[in-house]
Amino acid sequence: MDERCSSIACKRAGLSAAKQWRTRRDCGVRVELPYNVAENYERNLVPIVFAPWANELVETAALRQGDRVLDVACGTGIVARIAARKLGGTGSVTGLDEARR
Repeated sequence: MDERCSSIACKRAGLSAAKQWRTRRDCGVRVELPYNVAENYERNLVPIVFAPWANELVETAALRQGDRVLDVACGTGIVARIAARKLGGTGSVTGLDEARR
């Protein structure tokens, strides 16, 4: 049986009552977010932390029209996306990652 969470952490996070849940059998707080972790990562961390680094990396690589790029362990694909924009439809960009989603 689930019941609304009374955790201070949930209240401080500003989660609505509908998004706060505690399951008795796991003795911990389970928070149901309106979007998944990958979407949260992409929305909040990539633009601030990873995009500036990815831009610098692609500039340092000095890509030219027709180049081929392999982004290994590409994660969200931010480097591959920036490289593809830089190539402007010429060459090719491939992203490779072990993640299932």
